[in-house]
Amino acid sequence: MQWIRVHASFLTLILGSSIITAWTFLRFFTKPIIYDLLGQQVLASQWLHGFIGGSVTAPTNYILKIFFVYMPLSALHVDPKIALIVTTIIINIVTYVCLFFLIRQILTVLHVKISSFFYLAMLWVATAAGSLFWIQFSNSRNIEVVGGVWLLLLGLRFMKEYSTKLLVGISILATVLFFADPLQIYMTAASLLIYAIVMILQKRFRLINGAQLLSSLIVAFCVATLLTLVINHLLSITFANISTFNQYILTLSHPLQAAKETLLANVHFVSATYDTGRVSQLINLMIIGLAIISTLYVAFRKKLSTHAIIFIAVLVVVIELVYFASGQALQGGDTSRYLVMLIVPLVILLSFSTYLTGQIRNLAKGFIAIGLFVNICLLGHALTILPTHQLPGESHVVSIINYLNAHSFTYGYASIDTSIPASYLYPDSKQLLPLGCSGSTLVKDSLFYDRAAYAHIEAMPSQNVVIFLDANSITNAPNVCSQDDIFSQFGQPNKIDETSDHSTVDIFYSASRILDHVRYDQ
Repeated sequence: MQWIRVHASFLTLILGSSIITAWTFLRFFTKPIIYDLLGQQVLASQWLHGFIGGSVTAPTNYILKIFFVYMPLSALHVDPKIALIVTTIIINIVTYVCLFFLIRQILTVLHVKISSFFYLAMLWVATAAGSLFWIQFSNSRNIEVVGGVWLLLLGLRFMKEYSTKLLVGISILATVLFFADPLQIYMTAASLLIYAIVMILQKRFRLINGAQLLSSLIVAFCVATLLTLVINHLLSITFANISTFNQYILTLSHPLQAAKETLLANVHFVSATYDTGRVSQLINLMIIGLAIISTLYVAFRKKLSTHAIIFIAVLVVVIELVYFASGQALQGGDTSRYLVMLIVPLVILLSFSTYLTGQIRNLAKGFIAIGLFVNICLLGHALTILPTHQLPGESHVVSIINYLNAHSFTYGYASIDTSIPASYLYPDSKQLLPLGCSGSTLVKDSLFYDRAAYAHIEAMPSQNVVIFLDANSITNAPNVCSQDDIFSQFGQPNKIDETSDHSTVDIFYSASRILDHVRYDQ
């Protein structure tokens, strides 16, 4: 036992990283490949080949990853599938290791004892990573979350030390963070400023230093905005604004429904390891329930510092309000991943259990340890029945690529969820260009696909081209362009055929008709 205590950090990191790796493999071979999984890599390859004619990315713009991860990998010509899985595993492990050290430092600043409960909490993060992390995505917000936690740590330290060095560090880190992921402006910076205001009101933080903190974050926001404008100009890129005004109005129109969906999203976030069954879901919910009850108990017994409780309360409230107000709760599908910053307060809440005493403390520790053991066993079982010969959905892409290669077409068109994976996984094959659906009209989709590359492929000589449908439509949620919609837009095709998997209808048109009738989405 003494050896375990001495090497607790090392053991936690090794075991946790192994579990994270297992989760990454599990998700890669159980979840379909989609455009959001591979779009940044495709765009990186196009830029590397000089195609910079305009494209669209998400608000989390991934520019830094494109330049420092995806472009070097593309230049090395590593096997696409291996590169995708390996880089995702590395990013997930780096995220986990960084969170371990950053949250431990936050606990130290908050004067919370580092004990076995912290190490168990971090192992729980690993066993529940299927929902806590964007586990399948190398282009995820995972690293940005690390940046947000680092900013929280620097802010907390500044409230104790008031040094110019820390202030400069906050400005630099916040600039990079706000540029890479604007969501952190609301979740991290807002939390930090609200906590600072509470500390000022309690006379634990000077007003002048609070003004300095605010000024550094404002400067960071302004510089990040300037960087965005410069990148927009240099790369002809547009950062899509997904959280529209309509989403806010929808939340205000249905506040009770939004509140209900927000609660369900929280349950889904901490327990949605459905890959390993309902037992694992129940265990995760019980562990978090234990953390909340333990925190209330030790807080009532006045064993926790007031500022630690306030910090957690502010962080949770801000994260929940941002999620609620953004309209994500009413969007349908799984949007609980936008609660990703909750990892920090959840680990801290579990760490508070160290202030339990006697038999209660031992029972709590034993329950968490047994729960984690069961989670690991269930994850291991899921891996033993995992088919790893092909990524889910890859057979559909392969059937289309084979069809293109077997016929005289120079290139083809397909939905963004088919064309982007095909472009990444099979870059040396004939190319598929992404189509979206606007209302009931097909449009050229430049989301994570540069228009210069699009135009270059379309300029290749081809008398006829083919449009590949997924089943009988091209979908750009919530819009769906059915086969009849396509006929209405282009008229009757020259021929209709099927690929080898019998799941895709192929519609042939003259290349000139496509060029004349399809415009870009933006």
